[in-house]
Amino acid sequence: MRTFFLPTILILLLSSCSSTRNLERNIKIRPIELNKNILTGLYENKIPDDSSNSLWNDLCLHLPEMKHALSEGNKVFLEYKNDNKIIAELYQDNELLDKMILSGKPKKSYFLITKGSNYSTIILVSSSISKKSIIGNDVHGDLLLSQNKSSNAMLLDKNLAKEQSEVTATYMRLGNKRPVKISN
Repeated sequence: MRTFFLPTILILLLSSCSSTRNLERNIKIRPIELNKNILTGLYENKIPDDSSNSLWNDLCLHLPEMKHALSEGNKVFLEYKNDNKIIAELYQDNELLDKMILSGKPKKSYFLITKGSNYSTIILVSSSISKKSIIGNDVHGDLLLSQNKSSNAMLLDKNLAKEQSEVTATYMRLGNKRPVKISN
């Protein structure tokens, strides 16, 4: 029994490290060392000339029920609260629209968000779903994001279905403070 569990645990640990390294390799810009004060800030939600990507919806990989339609003027404020939590807030014209908490852990240059990994086995069929994101900053303070969502199903040792999607993006830093609603 022990000879079964030890290799299984080693494979899971090595594959986890490997996929985090792959996410790091997907980012072409060299990140700075992870710093709470630099990661905390206001970022653009939309990449200019890209109607499909949005920082908020990219972060919603881990909480899909919180997605929003992309609107002009959206901004996202990230607050690095402690070593295992980042709070993301979505603003439209300085008004708070939504808020979510992202759990994870700090690495040298990135904050790793891993919520959503599931493994299940039923007799001869096994499946796995993995969602991983890393966020960090470049030397200008812009946000670097790389994420991967993969799923597969196997019958004995044969793949029945495999699906994978990757996103890599850089979101411009707009400032250090939350938007303040200006009253008339």
